[in-house]
Amino acid sequence: MKHMNESLDESAVRRLFVFLKENLLFDSLQDELEQQQILTQSEKDDYVCKDRCKYIRCERLLKLIIRKRRCNKFFALINNMPCYNHISEKFVEFRENVIDQQTISTGDVQKIHSFILTDDMLEKHFALFYMELEPWDIADKMFQAGHISVSEHDDVTDYSQKHKRLRGLLDILKRKCLHAPFLSLLQSEQYTHLLETLKNERKLSYKPCEPALWIQHNFTLLQEELPYTDDETIVLIEPIFEYPDIADVQRCTGTRRKKSKILKILLLKGETACVEFFRVVEEDLKRKDLLQTMKERSDDRIKRGKPDLSPELRRLGIRCLKEHSELLHNELDPLYFCDLLFEERAITILAHDKITEVKRRQKQIRDLIEVIENENDCFHFFLYILQREEYKYIRETLERPASEAGNVESSEQLEMKISHHVKMVQGDVPNGAIAIRMRVDGPVGVQVEHDLYQHINSSDTEILEDTISHGQMDILNVSLGSVVLQLRPLTDQAVKTLLNANDNNRLLELILGIVKKVNIAQILKSTEPLTLKLQVYSVKSADVKTGCQMSKTAMIIERVKAYRHVLVTQLEPTALASLLSKSKSFSESIKDTVNDADSCYERVERILLLVEKGNNDIVEEFVTALNDLGYSEIVKLINPSDVHNKAENIRNMITFNYKNILEEMQMTLVVETLSKCIGRVDDIKDKCLPKNGNRRQRMNRFLQFILQDDHNVIEFEKVLSNNGLKELLKNPYSPGEHVSEKDMEVTVIEDNTPLSSEEVLFESVITLAYKGEKKCTDEAYQVLLEHGPISTGHLLKDRDLIMTNRTNPIYNQPQHLIKMESKTGDVFANFFLVRHFICL
Repeated sequence: MKHMNESLDESAVRRLFVFLKENLLFDSLQDELEQQQILTQSEKDDYVCKDRCKYIRCERLLKLIIRKRRCNKFFALINNMPCYNHISEKFVEFRENVIDQQTISTGDVQKIHSFILTDDMLEKHFALFYMELEPWDIADKMFQAGHISVSEHDDVTDYSQKHKRLRGLLDILKRKCLHAPFLSLLQSEQYTHLLETLKNERKLSYKPCEPALWIQHNFTLLQEELPYTDDETIVLIEPIFEYPDIADVQRCTGTRRKKSKILKILLLKGETACVEFFRVVEEDLKRKDLLQTMKERSDDRIKRGKPDLSPELRRLGIRCLKEHSELLHNELDPLYFCDLLFEERAITILAHDKITEVKRRQKQIRDLIEVIENENDCFHFFLYILQREEYKYIRETLERPASEAGNVESSEQLEMKISHHVKMVQGDVPNGAIAIRMRVDGPVGVQVEHDLYQHINSSDTEILEDTISHGQMDILNVSLGSVVLQLRPLTDQAVKTLLNANDNNRLLELILGIVKKVNIAQILKSTEPLTLKLQVYSVKSADVKTGCQMSKTAMIIERVKAYRHVLVTQLEPTALASLLSKSKSFSESIKDTVNDADSCYERVERILLLVEKGNNDIVEEFVTALNDLGYSEIVKLINPSDVHNKAENIRNMITFNYKNILEEMQMTLVVETLSKCIGRVDDIKDKCLPKNGNRRQRMNRFLQFILQDDHNVIEFEKVLSNNGLKELLKNPYSPGEHVSEKDMEVTVIEDNTPLSSEEVLFESVITLAYKGEKKCTDEAYQVLLEHGPISTGHLLKDRDLIMTNRTNPIYNQPQHLIKMESKTGDVFANFFLVRHFICL
C-alpha cells in the first residue's frame, strides 16, 4: 500500500509538473524542505541551485523529488502549508480522477495524423522549429505526459542556448521514436502554421510585422539605449515574457548580450509582444523620442534598399574570405559584425544566436565566416559594413591579391644559449619612470639597433605587448643612439620586480622579446656570439594621472558620472532632496528646485548636477544622506573601500595575461566597459573605432587606458566576468615565452663596486650564442635589405654572383652601399650588406 501511494504521488508530481513549477516559490520552501530531509544542502548546491536563474529552481526541485522518490514527503509538507492550499486541492482532484494505474502510465492517447514525421524532416526543418517552438516548453509537456525521463528532460533544459536545447530535444525524439507523440502535442497546442509547413514541405518563410522591423532595424541602437542593470531589464520584460524567456535572458553573459536576447525573443513572439514593448518604452521609460528615432531609422533603411558598394569592393568574390582567412581571424570584431549584419536582416536569429552565444572570439569568427559564405546576400552586407564602419585595414588588404597582402611573421622559440651577467643597485628602487639603454656590440650592432628602433616605432604592437606582459611597464618613448626605451610602471612593484634578477628573468624575457623582432637567431647562425649591454636608470617623466592620485572627492564625482544610469533609476529624489535641504552645504531651496522638474528622472538629475559641481562638503553630505536613507549599495558603488589594493591585484593579473586578453578583445567589450569608466572616455572610444588602425593597435590603446585608473581596472574585471571570460585573469605569470630557462645562465655580481652613474639602477651584459649547428653552404648568401629589418632578409642562390668578400674593409661599414651584378647581367642594387658564408 505504501509503495502504491508513493507511485501515485510520483505520478501526481509528473502529471502536475507544469502547474507545480509555476505555482511553487522555492525561497518560501527551502527551509522546510531541509528540515523535513526532502532536500539536502549538497543537492541544493550541486543541482537545484547550481544555475543563478531562480526560475529553474522549482522544476529542478520537482525532478529531484521524483528521482529520489520523496514525492510522498513533499505532498505531506505542502498539505501542511496554508499558503499552498490551491496545490493541495489540485492534488486531491488528481487522485479522484485516477481510475487505475493503467491510466496513469499510458499517457495521452495517440492521434491519427495526416502525414508522417520522419528524422529527415526533423533535420530539414530545424530552423522552422527554432522560430516556432520553445524546446523547453515541449520538453515540459513530454515529461509531464511520461514520454521522456528526468535525465532526458535535463538533457534539454540544462542548456542556456536555445539551439542546443532544440538539438537535444530532436535527438531524443529520434532516439526514442517519439515522432507521433510530438505531432500530437503540436496539434493539441495549436501550432497551426508549423504543422502546415511540415505537411506541405514548404520552406521557412518569415515576413516580420512593422513593429518587428523597427526593432531589428534599430538592434544596435536599442542595445545602447535600454536600461543597464539586470534588475531593470527583468522588470522591463517580466509582463511580456514567460519563464523560459526570462531564464534565457538571465543566463546570457554581458549586458549587451542580455539586451540582444530580449530583442530577439520579442521578434520571435511577434506583433503583440513588440507592441507591448513599445508601450513599456513610451510609458514606463518615458522614451517617446526613442520610438520616433526608431521609426525614422527603419523608414530610411527600407527606402535605401540593398546598399551600394564601392567599385573596389564590388570586384571582390567570396573566395577572398578563404584567401585572407588569417587576416580575418586577426582583425574581425565578430560580435559587432554579427549585430550589424542582423540589423541589416542579412542573418537569421538562429545564426545570430549560434555566433554570439559562444564565449571565445576565434570560435565566433569561424561561425561568422561560415554564415557569410552560405547566407544569401550576407557577403554583400559584410562588405557594406566594412565600407560604412571604415574598416580601412581589412578593406585595403582584401582588395589586394592574397600573394601581395603578406603574411604575419611567426614567433618562433629562439634557439640560443644565453648568459646574463648582472650588476644591480642595492636596496629598494623607486617605482617611477625608467629608461633602458641597449647597445649592441659587433659588426652588425649599428644595423640591429637601427632595426630595433624602427620596429618599436612601427605599427607592430608586439614589443609593447612584451613590455606590458613581462615588465608590467608601458612604453613612453624610444630614441636612437643606442636604443633608449623610456618606460612607465603600471603596477606598484613593477620596477622592483623587473630589476630583481635574483628571483626572476623578466628583464631578460623582455629584452629577448624585443631583439626577436629583428630575427636575431638567424643572424647568430652565421656570426660569433652577439653582446648586448644594458643600462637601466631613473628618468623624470610627466606621468599619467591615476585613480590612486586623485582626491577622494574627485573620485566620487567621477563615479557619480560613471554610474549615473544606476543613480537616476534607483534614487527617490523627494526624500533625498528633503534630507539634503537640512544640511549645511545644500540650500533649503533644493527641495523646490528638485520638485519643479517634470519627471522623477529629471529630479534626480538636478541633484546629481549639484553634487558634480560641488566641493568636498557637498560631496561628503551627499554620501552621508545616501547612507541615512539606506542606499548602502549605491554608496559602495560611488565610494568603495580599499579600491587601490583590489585594483592592484586585478592589474597584476591583467598584465600577466595581457596577450591572452588582447586576443579576446573586440568592440562590443570595449563599448560595454567604457560605458562604466571614468576619465577621457569619449576620446579613447574614438581611438578604438575601426577607422583608427588594425584591431591589435586599437585594443592595445583600450587596455592601456584601462590600466591607468583603479576604477576602470575594477570595471573591466566585472565586464570580463559578466561575459564569461573571467578565466582570462586566472593564469599566474609564466616565464620562458621566448627562450627556455634551461638555456639561460644568469650571474648576479654581489660586490660593492659602484655603478657607472648615480642614476643607474641596473647594469648587465647579455651574450647570445646560436645553439644549433651551422650548416651554410657556398650557395647561401644572406642579404640585408636597405629599406627593411633584418628579418626580411632572404637567400640568393646565383653561383655566379660577384661581390665583395668578408675581408673587404667595407664589411665593417654597414652604412655604405655595395653594388652587385651577376655574369648574366641581372643587377642587384641598394643593399646595405652582403655576406658570403662558407661554413666548415
